[in-house]
Amino acid sequence: MEPGNQGSVKRKEPLHHARSSRYRPERRSDRSVRHLGYGQGCHWANERARYRKAHILGQSMGGMIAQELAIEVPSRVSKLILCSTTCGVKRVPPSFRMIKWLMRKNAAYSPQDTLNMLYSKAYIQENPDLIASLVERMQIAPSNPRSMEIHREASKNFDSYHRLGRISAPTLIIHGEDDWVFSPKHAKILNRRIPGSKLILFPHAGHGVFLQEHRKVLEEIHRFVD
Repeated sequence: MEPGNQGSVKRKEPLHHARSSRYRPERRSDRSVRHLGYGQGCHWANERARYRKAHILGQSMGGMIAQELAIEVPSRVSKLILCSTTCGVKRVPPSFRMIKWLMRKNAAYSPQDTLNMLYSKAYIQENPDLIASLVERMQIAPSNPRSMEIHREASKNFDSYHRLGRISAPTLIIHGEDDWVFSPKHAKILNRRIPGSKLILFPHAGHGVFLQEHRKVLEEIHRFVD
């Protein structure tokens, strides 16, 4: 990959980041980022009428919400970035590791289990300070069983496969080659079904590619939206 511009980025359109409710978005001077919870996404276009258009970035569950926005209100989406997501979990058989993870009781409620889902053992061992910081944040605002059950059901029932052809916004798809939550096959389906989309796969990165390869991912995003 060629290095991108790491300086200030000026945009006419704000960048909205759709992610799951356990994460808080950053706010930066050169962009406007707003958290979109599941079920709220398609109401954003009408409620935020002051924005004529916006760049939409969605990661994992947020990527499903972002797809809904691009499909249902295409006139409000300038560019679309889908990270570590799927058009439907049933479209690709789950990995053996994912099956084992789903069968474990309360696995999603442990910070260590969540980190194991996002990152490889090698990455966790090589970045102890970062991992400790993430564990601390998860302990401050832990997930509750009800929220995780709703999240799981929403993921299981989501399917945009037959509607992806309606996405007209330029689309960038970012995925980790070692993602066992949503294997790279999910990203390749999105790439085939969304007209004119671009797929970038990051080697040795898992479901947490956005953080693991943060600098490179931001370079690709900046290059895409400029």
